[in-house]
Amino acid sequence: MTQRPITVYTLLVYLVFGLTLLCATALLALGQLGAVEYLFVVVLALRSVDALLKAGSQSMSMSVCQNAIDTSERILAAEPLPETDAPQHPKGAGIEFDHVSFSYDKARPVIDDVSLVCPEGRLTALVGPSGSGKTTLTRLIARFWDVDGGAVRIGGVDVRDMAVEELLGMVSLVFQDVYLFDGTIEENVRFGQPDATDEQVRHAVRVARPDQVAERLEDGWETRVGEGGGRLSGGERQRVSIARALLKDAPIVLFDEATAALDAENEAAIVEAMHELARDRTVIAIAHRLSTIAGADQIAMLEDGRVTQLGTHGELLSQEGRYRSFWEDRRRAQGWRVR
Repeated sequence: MTQRPITVYTLLVYLVFGLTLLCATALLALGQLGAVEYLFVVVLALRSVDALLKAGSQSMSMSVCQNAIDTSERILAAEPLPETDAPQHPKGAGIEFDHVSFSYDKARPVIDDVSLVCPEGRLTALVGPSGSGKTTLTRLIARFWDVDGGAVRIGGVDVRDMAVEELLGMVSLVFQDVYLFDGTIEENVRFGQPDATDEQVRHAVRVARPDQVAERLEDGWETRVGEGGGRLSGGERQRVSIARALLKDAPIVLFDEATAALDAENEAAIVEAMHELARDRTVIAIAHRLSTIAGADQIAMLEDGRVTQLGTHGELLSQEGRYRSFWEDRRRAQGWRVR
């Protein structure tokens, strides 16, 4: 966000310096400026460039800090969501969207009268164009916001009627951009459940396969991954994140574009892990990759905040509609090559 203004500012500083040097040189050639005065102008211009660049850098740093402070103040000023005095306990982990409507600004609806059932022990894929409301639906399950209309239920209980601790304990989220702590791979996996046994950790590792990541590192499991997981690739961070979600043993797992930017090997490992998770959990995956979509137990096509098609991959391909054209476009795109 700050790269463009910094670049423009730097170019302007050097442009002014160039013009100053050009004018001084012209005056020197015309005899209207002595050698001493010319040298003084050049040195002063050079020193000014350095000072102006430092001032610009400091100004940008102050702007970034101010933006961070403003964001923090908005978070602290936000009204907490109301909590129920008589929390109810869900019977199962099935998810139901019952005529759900939601808007961020109370003006333009993002979710418009969505009704959808995501059964327990099944993998549900959410597909659709950008801005169709896929990510918002998953956030409403975790109650990042409250719906404007309708209800989101887990195990037959409205999420607004559940204790916050119980709700968050039931949900694991795996995002496209995974953040890892500057610790070892095992420490990052154990973060999902610090008191997990070694057997539980090994099971999570067998499914998500971050052991393959550890094998290539110099100290294996004891290798520190760096702040944010900087020493690992995106796919390797995803494997660690999925192992962490597995270890948490939450009955609901939400994948938000978890395979969007992965190579074939990492994608295959993560898709396999998704299906392993779906055996005894409710799994919802936002995806565009064909392999992730085709293997889902049910697929919901979203357009403009509405579910326009629902069914298995085969059922949706047999129907006229956006899903079939979406699938054909994706399949054609797989054959594109840069020449």
